[in-house]
Formats: sequence, C-alpha cells, structure tokens
Amino acid sequence: MSAPRALAALVAAAGLLAAAGCSSSVPRDQVASTIATQLGGQGVAIDAGTVTCPADLAAEVGRTLRCEFTTGGQPVDAVAAVSAVDGGTVKLRHHHRGPAGVAGGAGEDRR
Repeated sequence: MSAPRALAALVAAAGLLAAAGCSSSVPRDQVASTIATQLGGQGVAIDAGTVTCPADLAAEVGRTLRCEFTTGGQPVDAVAAVSAVDGGTVKLRHHHRGPAGVAGGAGEDRR
C-alpha cells in the first residue's frame, strides 16, 4: 500500500491508554508508540521508525499534543487529542496532516 493511501486509511479503532500511575498525563513515549503502532499496522513506512512527541499529554478532555514523523522523506504532523478520561484510562483520537501530496486521515486508536 502506498504511503499516502495508507495514511488516508490510518487509525480505524477507538483508543484507550492508561495514564501513567496516578499522574494526570500520558507519557509522550506511550503516545508516540501508539501512533507508530497504528501507522505500522496500516503499512506506513515511518522513516527511521520514529514518531516524536515533545511532551506528555495531559489527561484532560480536549487537550492535544502535536507529534511528528516522516514517511518517504515527507514530514507529517500527528495530533493526539484526549476525547475521554475514566479513572486512569484515557481515550485518544488522533489525526495527521502532511504536505501537499501526503494524504491525511483521522480516527481513534485502541490501546
């Protein structure tokens, strides 16, 4: 599957992440790993296999975190957003967008 096509198909499931311990955030590495896993499952080749997120994601509904990855040498932003919090479980939605020619997609991720 081509990268733009796979990117358009990215993320078809609902996303649940456990907030670290009793803290009120999801560690950036866990957010990045979740996005990378979903991209990989869609056949997207992430350059260097890395999604980077600059900070932890606050476990509050509506909070967002912009992460980045590259595919085919093209930079792509992946924005994770908290859609629900239930105790220590955080439900995430994420979408991505890239430069012209790199399709975007939207959806949720289950973790």
